[in-house]
This record gives sequence, structure tokens and C-alpha cells, in this order.
Amino acid sequence: MMDKEEFGGDVLLMDTVDGGEINIVNGLVMSDKRFTTATFLSLFGGNPEDDGKVDNSKTWWGNRFQDTTEVEKISGKFQSVIKTHPMTSKNLRVAESAARDDLQWFIDEGIADDIVCSIRAVDTIRVEITVVIKKSGELIEKGNWTANWEAVNNGI
Repeated sequence: MMDKEEFGGDVLLMDTVDGGEINIVNGLVMSDKRFTTATFLSLFGGNPEDDGKVDNSKTWWGNRFQDTTEVEKISGKFQSVIKTHPMTSKNLRVAESAARDDLQWFIDEGIADDIVCSIRAVDTIRVEITVVIKKSGELIEKGNWTANWEAVNNGI
């Protein structure tokens, strides 16, 4: 079990219109001592064609390394929902559930004990997902990301 004091940090990834970008300030790559990057990668870092089911041939390539533990694997359930389901109020709830599944490792690793994901439609093709992660009532991470709900664009 790892707690936030042991977390060494990641390269800080910022949400951009066309995906994630590293943040460079005065020529230095900024680091993330919180869990912003870990949350971002959990939601958007896997193979978007991975439905998160067992024995899926479309798993993210990093999941195939022999020393990758189950907790370290990225599934892409959230991405799969927004690529394959039409945007309806019911499917917004399905996407919230998939996002919680993608973030479950926070609880499994003892980093958090509460994860709340909420999604709202921004317009006919975009949604905003808000994630709040807490441990013993203390805020560990809070973030908002915008994503295209691609199933709408594909005519599904």
C-alpha cells in the first residue's frame, strides 16, 4: 500500500484540446506531486478500443509486460463508453461508472477510500468529467477534463 507521502510524482500532463501535453515552465518539465497525471492517464491513457473485459486483444500495450501488475494495468473503460455508446442521460451514468472502474486502483492501493465521478454534457459532442478522490475525508485529487463523445460523431 502506498500513501501520498511516498508518492514520488509524475511528469505533469495538462489536458488540451487534442489530448495531453507536458507542462514546461522556464525550460523545465513540471512535475506532479499530486495525482493529476495518474488520474488523467487512468481515464485517457489506455487503448480507446479496449472495452476493459478479460482477455481483450485490444488492451493497452503497456499491460502486456510480464512485470505489470493487475493494479498497474490501464483498461480504457471510460474511453470505450464514449466511443461506442450514444450520448444519452443513461449512458452518461454508464460513463461515470466506467470512469470509477478505471480509477478503482486508487482504492485498491489504499491511496483513497472515496471516488466520485460526475459527467455533464457540455454540448452535443462534448462532456466534462469531474473527479473527486478522497482519503479519510481529505481531498487527494480533484480535476475536470473535457472529452469528445465520439459515438455521436460516428453516427452510432
